[in-house]
Amino acid sequence: MPRKPTKRSELSALIAVRGITAVGDAEFEAISQALQPVSASHLRRLLRESGLELAPWIEGVRQGSFDELETSLTRLYVEQEKAAAAGDPELASKCRQCVIEAKDHARLSLSRLTGGRRRDREEMIQWMLIWLENPSVFLQWLRLRRRIIPVTL
Repeated sequence: MPRKPTKRSELSALIAVRGITAVGDAEFEAISQALQPVSASHLRRLLRESGLELAPWIEGVRQGSFDELETSLTRLYVEQEKAAAAGDPELASKCRQCVIEAKDHARLSLSRLTGGRRRDREEMIQWMLIWLENPSVFLQWLRLRRRIIPVTL
């Protein structure tokens, strides 16, 4: 009996057939429909691994390192600012929701962490909280924070 194709291989084939080079809302929805059943989180992970250019709210908040976190939060800030300037509250909300979900996920992971990894994750949560509480000061705050706090991750 032939093996069922993996979601990764299905995604690769779909990208090739449709010539997808970047993923925004419309592409994400179309890919999600084509690969059903697939969870949004699994699809995002596969898309990140694909190397395609992803809209910041689709890529999500990367927490593998402080550099990744900084890049993710900065991209989301810039996108949120563009959305606000363009009068697009739906897009601004997507950016904010993305950070909220990442913060919640990071908090859930704390119970499994100890020592330095726990301290690093707590620091990351602090970054996301500052972003959520006042995104307009986040970039300046982050520059100062990175000077003060040595990051180990």
